[in-house]
Amino acid sequence: MHRRGFWFGLLSVLTLALSFSDTALAQLYANPAALTFNVSSGSAQLQTIQIGSTTTTTITAGSNVGWLTFSPAGPVLISPGNPVTFSVTANATGFSNGSTFIASMLISGASQTPFSIPVTLNVGGSTGGTLSAIPSNLTFSAQAGGVAPASQTVTINNNQATQAQFTASVTSQNNWLLINSSQGTTGTASATLTVSVNQGSLPAGTYDGTINILSSSGNFAIPVQLTLTSAPSLTVSPTGTLNFFYQLGGASPPTQSVMLTSTGGSIPFTVSTSASGPGNWLIVSPLGSSATNASGMASLSVSINT
Repeated sequence: MHRRGFWFGLLSVLTLALSFSDTALAQLYANPAALTFNVSSGSAQLQTIQIGSTTTTTITAGSNVGWLTFSPAGPVLISPGNPVTFSVTANATGFSNGSTFIASMLISGASQTPFSIPVTLNVGGSTGGTLSAIPSNLTFSAQAGGVAPASQTVTINNNQATQAQFTASVTSQNNWLLINSSQGTTGTASATLTVSVNQGSLPAGTYDGTINILSSSGNFAIPVQLTLTSAPSLTVSPTGTLNFFYQLGGASPPTQSVMLTSTGGSIPFTVSTSASGPGNWLIVSPLGSSATNASGMASLSVSINT
């Protein structure tokens, strides 16, 4: 006997998810594959190198010698198609002219370790053969996001009786270091290079660059350092609302003070007021243009006109 009705069934499907991990080793590469520095004794030179990887990994740059330094110093993340640019500085302080040193830039932290880039330091004559520079180094200071510092000049002196030709170039991260000419002739006296800075949108920090002088009689480098400071700012205390309590016919409430503090010495500021309701009941002194003192402090007196 068959009964009429509806029958429901439930089909359960179990999905098994399988996950696989790719344990392929990171393959690192460098551009350029090696670095060579030609630096005069007591000077330093900066160059850049790109480190790339076939997989995403974290790396740290180091060295087996003290005269070679790197920036960024801490661990950095690289991924395929996004190499990291390192600034590499060779410092020939304490080394004699005519010396040559061999070292390695060592990359650690990746699956493929160690990864080594050969570095050669050739310490040349401090005067570049018959040429010398006065001053032997330059420093610039400016405020980040502000006006560029004034340009400076470097005199290339010729210590021989005949003309000497040279080629000048600059090395700096983000191309902030500029010179007015890439070639020069000293004659039997001297030639002058004008050195300037275009800090653009560089954040506050210290940046190193190099002016490289190449000539048939020898090569040398002029270190240049740029220091950018943060723009000063003002803080206000108290930061909340100033409340005055007044009873009609009573005495005026006491005056309150607002303190302004600068992060960078004297800063100009302007004070103005606006108030709702009838009359000019809000009184602030001083009004208009003012400035914090040399210690970065200023005080405003705030009262009400009852």
